[in-house]
Amino acid sequence: MPRIVALLLLSLLLAGCSRELEGTYTDDVEFMSFTFHPEGRVVQSTLGVEVEMLYEDDGETILIKGPAADMALRRIDERTLEGPFGMRLTRREP
Repeated sequence: MPRIVALLLLSLLLAGCSRELEGTYTDDVEFMSFTFHPEGRVVQSTLGVEVEMLYEDDGETILIKGPAADMALRRIDERTLEGPFGMRLTRREP
């Protein structure tokens, strides 16, 4: 019984340690970038025009709540997101 309780507590602890999305992700030609802030705010920049939106991150998919429509990004790995039409966005180093 103590092992089961310990495993349950460990599972809850690990679930609370999800990867925090933070930083700027951009495509290869820097046409579009997304700067994520930990409080659920993201700034999208396209050709210098910035739009601030909210996002939700479930660990695999990042759902950006846009003014006209929502957009989903898929997490490929710690440094790479996949955007619309297969666009790859890579995290810029600070």
